[in-house]
Parts: sequence; C-alpha cells; structure tokens
Amino acid sequence: MVKPIKKLNKSTIFVSLLVLALVVAGGWFYVNSQNEQEQQTEVSIENKDYPGAAALHEDIEFPDDVPVLPEPLEAKEDLPIVYGNGCHQNQTDSDVIACEYGVTDDPDYTVALVGSSHAAHWLDALERVAEHESIKIISYTKSACLFTSLDDELTESCLAWSDNMVEHLSTNKPDIVITTADVKKEENVPEGFLERWDKLNEEGIPVFAIRDNPWMGMDVAECVAENKDDLSKCAVERDEVLLKESAWSRLENPPENVYYADFSNYICGDELCEPVIGNVLVYRDAHHLTATYSRTLAPYVREELMKALAKVE
Repeated sequence: MVKPIKKLNKSTIFVSLLVLALVVAGGWFYVNSQNEQEQQTEVSIENKDYPGAAALHEDIEFPDDVPVLPEPLEAKEDLPIVYGNGCHQNQTDSDVIACEYGVTDDPDYTVALVGSSHAAHWLDALERVAEHESIKIISYTKSACLFTSLDDELTESCLAWSDNMVEHLSTNKPDIVITTADVKKEENVPEGFLERWDKLNEEGIPVFAIRDNPWMGMDVAECVAENKDDLSKCAVERDEVLLKESAWSRLENPPENVYYADFSNYICGDELCEPVIGNVLVYRDAHHLTATYSRTLAPYVREELMKALAKVE
C-alpha cells in the first residue's frame, strides 16, 4: 500500500524543521536555525566561517575560533525533514510513504530517494540541488530498512516494504532512483541490492547509488561536546572505517543501469575522518550525517547527479 503523496512547499518545510535554503546570486547559500527567534547562520562555500565540506578541497581560509554548527549537544535534532513531517516510515509498518520536495510543479527531472536513514540524510543536499536544477524529489524512506531483496538481519516488514517499493517504482517511474550502494565497511555489494537494481533495469529505471558513509564507532556529537578543546580525540583513521577499494570496485560486472557516486573524500580527509570540517559537525551520532553538513555537500552531489541524469536523457 502506498500512502498519498504529500506536497511540501518551502513554507511548510520551514515551519516543520525551520530549515530554509535560499539561492543568492547563483551561489550556494544556506540557512540553519533551530528556532525562528534565533539568529540565522549561513552555511556555504561562500561563508568564510562555515564552509563545511568545501574546506577539504577548496582553497579557502576559515577561522578556528567560532562555535561548531550545529551545537553538538543539539545535533541529534539536526535531522532531515522527513522525520518531522511523517514522511519516514517506522520500523514496523511496510506501507510506502511518498513525500515531495524540491521543485514540485513542472520540474525538469523527478528523482526518487529510496532506502534507510542513510538514504534520508542525503535529502538536505538534494534539496539544494533541486532548486538549481529544477528537480522534484520524491522521498521513500524507512527506518532501519535497506532497499534489498534479501537480508537475514532485516525485519519482515522491511522486506515487504522493499517489495512494495519495487511495485510502486515500476508503476510510477522516476527519472532516476537514488539509494545507497553498499553497507558500512563491507567488501561486497549485497546481493539483495544487485537484485533490486536488476529489477529496476528491467523496468527501464536507472539508479544513482551512493557509497555508504563511514561508521565512526563512537557518538561523534557527544565526543565533540566532551572534547571541544581537543577534537583529535574524536577523529578516526580513515583506513579503519573506509576500505581503500570500495565494494563497488570489486564488482566484476557492474549493473549497466547504475551510476556509482562516492563522496567519501568530502566526508574524510586523506588520512583522518574528522568530527568537524569547515566548522560544521559532520555526524549527529556514530554514523548519520547532520543535516547541516549534508547541505554543504550539495555542490558535489549536484555535479555527479547531473552527470547521471545526462546519461538517461
């Protein structure tokens, strides 16, 4: 069963989670605020105080004496909007919940965001991309549930939801499905993922598969709150949490309908996965990106997603 699609305009989104994205002079300009009465703070490549992911590769300077955003003790609430407006399915139900974001009226493209919370935390980046590229995002996410056909560790409701998703996507075909490409630091792409992608290929549906972000093995937000004067205590060696050769690279015959995207270099440095990048807290817990950091990844997501969409035109 598929619940009715919810159309969410900017005013609804701002009231729900009080996160608003604006485009200024063709640049990337983001606003992050937990309360309408609080001072709003921009987080973007143009902001010398809070460049976020851009600090890893762009030739920019930024101060080291400003507060980290979001505030670590409040980071667990720095969530994608799907959690606040009933658009993220719970762990026990198998109905497909569909909610629309981005450009919902006469878009140039329609993308489907499908999967677990590790798919959902890319929504903030995708919303910024959507405003630039006239994209409608239809979110289909479920807690603790992968878009797979088999997994002994997943619940019956999860697999039923995944079956429902295939049926729904086959009937309501997007231009591309965005989902996770693998799980944690595993050497192989799960067979159930490949089966789902093959089924979508039979339906003529391409996939934009994103490499899973590193799992840090600690609550990063709590660590930062406790070690504000020495954030090195919250950093992890990159090799400990990220394989040098991705699971995707090990595939002998990669699915022809899948465009693979790896944003690891915008989450970790060459040697370390730091808890704070460009004065923005990367994780809200041990393995979920903060919504604020996700927004700073938008320019890089945009580049890869538009390459993938160009292939299906």
